[in-house]
Amino acid sequence: MAFCSRCGAKMEEGARFCAACGTNAQGERSAPVSGQDDISRNKGYAVCAYLGLLFLVPLLAAKDSPFARFHTNQGIWLFFGWIICGIVPIFGWLCSVVMLVFTILGIVNAAQGEFKSLPLVDKLPKIVS
Repeated sequence: MAFCSRCGAKMEEGARFCAACGTNAQGERSAPVSGQDDISRNKGYAVCAYLGLLFLVPLLAAKDSPFARFHTNQGIWLFFGWIICGIVPIFGWLCSVVMLVFTILGIVNAAQGEFKSLPLVDKLPKIVS
């Protein structure tokens, strides 16, 4: 059994893409793995992933969807970022502006049905696999 070089998820023998994160067998980020049906069915859940604690909605309601899991991972990291912005008194306002831009980018990507990673967030480990 093979494992994904990016997220560590198990990959079926002969699989060209990781079902968890969409990375191809050579370790490069590639086109979405999930079908258009999965994306269209779970766009609303993916958008919820970026709205604070609402990341719990796709985590519980669409746990089998690679599209929803991808956006849930990013939404969880943004949620942690918002908490840090509230704790850091001096640079909190600057951090909040960056977090707002990332949140808007994530919502737009999810609403358009895209598997685009947010800057800096794609370097962080996956929380939901």
